Amino acid sequence: MRRILQGITAVALVLSALLMMSSPALATPKEVGIDRSDNEVTFGYDAPSGAIGSQTTSTRAGINQDVTFTVTVDEAEGTGPGLIARVILRLDTDRGQIYDGWFSLHVADADGETAFHRARPRFVRLRPEPGCRRVALRYVFDLPTGDYEMTGTFQAS
Repeated sequence: MRRILQGITAVALVLSALLMMSSPALATPKEVGIDRSDNEVTFGYDAPSGAIGSQTTSTRAGINQDVTFTVTVDEAEGTGPGLIARVILRLDTDRGQIYDGWFSLHVADADGETAFHRARPRFVRLRPEPGCRRVALRYVFDLPTGDYEMTGTFQAS
């Protein structure tokens, strides 16, 4: 009986040591402090018709390589002239990510002047499970006719 108790105690000590050596950060999602869209969208817009003309996307390396952070712009169909922009986050790894702070969409005109800027608080948890890898935030707005550049950013609160 004594040998059994010694064996159980030894196993418990080994398991305890292994648990202490494992990093708790590996078990919890990473909290993102700052991030920026991996692309910058430039587009032309005709306000009377609500039509987007030429549209290009430049790609760059994002700050957070575990998440693809993109922005898109589309015509607001069925609601009259206007635009719908989306900030899209897609988890690309097997480790969860938490965004708890302010998501901003910034649109500048051809002169670099701010044409539209909106920041909104949001808590987003991306998990490596079906249906939990992607989140899209939607912004509805209108602009005068012109050429524009659009980016998205995140700042932790």
